[in-house]
Amino acid sequence: MPAIIAWIIGGFVASAGTLVGRVLISLGLGYAVYSGIDTSLTFLKNQFVSGMGGLPVMALQLAGMLKLGPCVSILLSALTVRLVIQSMTGGSIKRMVQK
Repeated sequence: MPAIIAWIIGGFVASAGTLVGRVLISLGLGYAVYSGIDTSLTFLKNQFVSGMGGLPVMALQLAGMLKLGPCVSILLSALTVRLVIQSMTGGSIKRMVQK
């Protein structure tokens, strides 16, 4: 008898999950996945480094005095931490959106 009760409860749990999903979709709610975030951060860092390589010596000295390198590093680190807090997994972010 307990096996039948467990089977019935398991069926209710499985159908409730799909029912909730269908209700959310009918209300216009869904999930959007943004991928390629980690690739774009790497591209941004590489663009900064290559752009700094083409500057004249005076500009590089000024950037060194202004601590421009650590500033960009702090900004990219803060952006990465924000994306991780917003549940970035595998280079993509999943967010609930309303259509």
